[in-house]
Amino acid sequence: RGEPAVFASSNLAKRGYCRDCGTPLSFAYNLPSARTYVTIGSLDDPQSAPITYQVGAESRWSWVRFCEDVPSEATGASAEGAAFLAELQSRQA
Repeated sequence: RGEPAVFASSNLAKRGYCRDCGTPLSFAYNLPSARTYVTIGSLDDPQSAPITYQVGAESRWSWVRFCEDVPSEATGASAEGAAFLAELQSRQA
């Protein structure tokens, strides 16, 4: 309940989290056109928000089987996305 806290995890993005327990809640790039991604585990009823698209396919572990039939893409798959991510400066320890 209440407003989530926000952490600037890099110069390009912010992450929302619960200020009481630390649960990760969201992720958004610092762009006017950017979507805000919400962590499915933070929802009260995750069944009502089925996964329709996955980003970050390059991070999949070979032995984990999860939503293989859902469309996906690697982070920075486009030339524009790769150029944007080339400017990334992490602020995570």
